[in-house]
Amino acid sequence: VTSDDVLIVDRGDIDAPAVLAAKLPWKIGFVVHAEHRSPDERDQAIGVMLWNNYYEFEFDHIDKYDYAITATETEKKQLEEDFAFNGNQNPAPIFAIPVGSVSKAVLDRKHVKVADREPHSLITVSRLAPEKHVDVIGNAIPLIKEKYPDVKLHVYGVGKHKEDLDKIIEEHSLQDNIILHGHSYELDEPYENAQIYLSASTSEGFGLTYLEAISHGTTIVGLNAPYGIQEMTDQGKVGTLIDYKRSDLKSASKKMAEEVIALFDNPEQLQKYSDESYARSLNYSSESIAKKYEEWLETL
Repeated sequence: VTSDDVLIVDRGDIDAPAVLAAKLPWKIGFVVHAEHRSPDERDQAIGVMLWNNYYEFEFDHIDKYDYAITATETEKKQLEEDFAFNGNQNPAPIFAIPVGSVSKAVLDRKHVKVADREPHSLITVSRLAPEKHVDVIGNAIPLIKEKYPDVKLHVYGVGKHKEDLDKIIEEHSLQDNIILHGHSYELDEPYENAQIYLSASTSEGFGLTYLEAISHGTTIVGLNAPYGIQEMTDQGKVGTLIDYKRSDLKSASKKMAEEVIALFDNPEQLQKYSDESYARSLNYSSESIAKKYEEWLETL
C-alpha cells in the first residue's frame, strides 16, 4: 500500500474502525448512499445532529478521512450544513458523484412524445418494500379514476407488500387499472409507454429508477423526500414534488391524485416536463460520470 492508493469504504459501520486502525498510507474515504440523518434528525434538546447508524462512525471520525462522497449535490450541501451544525467546521472535503449513469444506447433512443404513449398511463418501478409505500400510490388510483376512468398504473417489482396492492385492487375493483407485472429486466419500452412515473418512497439517497424515468422522458410525480427525487427533478422544476408528513401518508395519496389529474388536464405542461426530463438526463451520461471520477481522483 502506498500514498498513491485510494480506498473507498462503503457502509463502514463494521469495517471502518479496522481500516482506520491500520494506519496505512493510502487515501481513505467513504460513500454515503442513503439519507445520512436519523429519522429524528436534529435533537434540539442537546443541540447535535443524530446520524444514520450506518454512517455514525465515519461522521464522528470525519477528521481522520481524506474525503467523503455523496450521490447528489443536494445531499452534499445538506451534509456540509449538518457538520457545521455539529460544530465541525473543517470536515473532510465532500464530493458529489452520482451512483448511476445513462448509457449511450439509452440516450440515443428515439424520443417518444407524450401523445404517442398510452393515454393516462402511469408507471412505478421498485421493490415492493415498506419504505417504498406502494399503498400510497395504489390509493391514488381510484381518485384519479373518478376523472379518468381509463387510467392505468403499471407496477414493476416484487416484494411482500404486493399484498397491499392486491387488497386495493380488490377493494376498489381496479383489476383493469392496476397491472402488476412482477420483476423485469426489460424496461425501456414500459418507461417510454408511460406518461408519468410515480414514487411514494420516503428514503431514496439517489434512486436509480428516477434516472431511468427521466432518461426515457417520463415525467416524475413523487413525494418530496431527500435526496434523489429532488435532484432528478431540479427541485421540482422538472416534474412534481409532493410535500408530506410521515405521520399522515393518507393525505399524500390525495395530493398525488390531484397532481396527476392536473398534468393529465394539461398535456402541454406534461410534454414540457417530458422534454426537460430527456434533456436533464444528459447530465448523467456514462461519459459525464466517468469524468467526475477522474476530476475527483485528481484532487486527492
